[in-house]
Amino acid sequence: MTAIRHHEDAAMTAIPLSTPRSPARETERRVETVYALLAIFLAAVILAVVIWGLPALVLTAVALVPVVFLLFFAVSRP
Repeated sequence: MTAIRHHEDAAMTAIPLSTPRSPARETERRVETVYALLAIFLAAVILAVVIWGLPALVLTAVALVPVVFLLFFAVSRP
């Protein structure tokens, strides 16, 4: 009976409940997510321009003005 109990305890401690994630893997996942979102956004803009033409391109440019403005601030920050 004790041999079986010892075996069960060893089996329970041998299996990790969660695996630690490395910072490099997290960074890689974030970069892949950014690229995937960028590809989806670009595909949506291209599709909108094909469907609606120049007004879709103008509305996209107007909507991106605050984003670019914030990027300018982020880049020029000391």
